[in-house]
Amino acid sequence: MDVSSSLIIFSFASLTLSSVGLASANAPAIFVFGDSLADVGNNNNLNVPLDKLANFPPNGIDFPLKTPTGRFSNGYNTIDYLAQQMGYKQSPPSFLSVENGANISQGVNFASGGSGILDTTGPAITFTAQISNFKSVIYDLTKQMGKEKAEEFISKSLFFISAGNNDMFAYYSTTGAQNITQNEQFVTSLVEKFSQHIKALYIYGARKFGTIGLSHIGCIPLMRSKNPIGKCNDNLNGLARNFNTAAQVRMNQLESMLKGMKYSYGNAYDLMSIAMATPFLLGYKDFQSACCGSGKFNGKDRMDYWMSQIYTYSFMHKKHLVTASYVNDSMSGLHERAKGAGVTILGEMGLDPGIDHMMVMKMINQAHARKGKIISFTSYCGGLPSPPAANNPLAYKFR
Repeated sequence: MDVSSSLIIFSFASLTLSSVGLASANAPAIFVFGDSLADVGNNNNLNVPLDKLANFPPNGIDFPLKTPTGRFSNGYNTIDYLAQQMGYKQSPPSFLSVENGANISQGVNFASGGSGILDTTGPAITFTAQISNFKSVIYDLTKQMGKEKAEEFISKSLFFISAGNNDMFAYYSTTGAQNITQNEQFVTSLVEKFSQHIKALYIYGARKFGTIGLSHIGCIPLMRSKNPIGKCNDNLNGLARNFNTAAQVRMNQLESMLKGMKYSYGNAYDLMSIAMATPFLLGYKDFQSACCGSGKFNGKDRMDYWMSQIYTYSFMHKKHLVTASYVNDSMSGLHERAKGAGVTILGEMGLDPGIDHMMVMKMINQAHARKGKIISFTSYCGGLPSPPAANNPLAYKFR
């Protein structure tokens, strides 16, 4: 995220502050909820898959001291710019990095990369769990300030939310978003769940909400890279637009129902549309590719990026490489470079899946031929069977 990106976020930050009636002088804290667009390091403390972590390069390469911090960005993220606009030197610390009894007087960030509005989305800290974590912060604030001052403090603070992107990706990966009626039902249910989270935070004292809407999720480099000619995914973009429309209507309804509630719904979709239409005016040369990575639009997953770095060092130091990765187009394309460096790359040989799957199907077919019924099957792969157990030509044990 560079200076040009910050102009877009600055516009949203200004809109948020003015819409909810905040200025840096009377917004004592920011409490942050949501996904990777807002996470500043919570996932560093979780046992989650590698794609839900950001505590390694190229994340942070443009951050001060070029340090990965757990932000899913090459530099500052949305919350950092919002905090700067509100007059803070830095954005609130991640909840899981805050020591018991530490100063939380400028807020806390509960966001977790990979999470969604639905608790079934992603292996991360769910939105419901984030709200539960906020309850523990209320307890700490009450101990520090007293009940009356803590309630006033919370009511004047900004509650910033960035959520919904991962729910859309999960839904699309399952359904393809081809059925209009099904899409409408999903968006409706998602907005209702979002509304429930807002009401829960309101019950715990929140009054001022800033929400960033969904943007062109069908145009991210990963989605473009999957299209033969690099086009955006219109189905995903359509879901984003529909969610924004429905969510803004619901937020307006909540504001009229809940006494003292104020909100701003940042129209990220329209802001990004302007940026995509006039990238050069914002200082961009390329608005389609990621800052760093590998493959088309730098859109390959981060394991591919890391493997490309490993290959480079292997060739540089003329060291042979053994990898558990399967041979793919990227690896095959390294053939001449590997030959030139005198390096052998040995990839996955097909044990699992491979030999075991073929032998399993042979056993299942034999069972079916004898009118048998498969009740269950478990395959253990990767161990070294004892000699008495490996009593077949392949020295491979089935159980």
